[in-house]
Amino acid sequence: MSIEEQVKKIIAEQLVIELDRVEEHSSLSEDLGADSLDNVELILKLEETLGIEIPDDESEKLKTVKEIIEFVKKLRSEEHTSELQSLAYLVCRLLL
Repeated sequence: MSIEEQVKKIIAEQLVIELDRVEEHSSLSEDLGADSLDNVELILKLEETLGIEIPDDESEKLKTVKEIIEFVKKLRSEEHTSELQSLAYLVCRLLL
């Protein structure tokens, strides 16, 4: 399942709405009816389900489905880059 699909599924489940209502351009509050408590619970569920950590200052900026998807992709990319750098460091140390 892609990141987009995972995020949309989590949003639909958390807000108790049909999955087809969750579109990339959807605003969490205006289009999907999320209030501030829903937003907090959604962030916690995303963190728990996807194994990520979203800082509070960043979570407050996430207003649309697309912004959430892009942020999760960015986090995953950074994690992957960090893992590759660690692996490269270990290989270099072993070769020296």
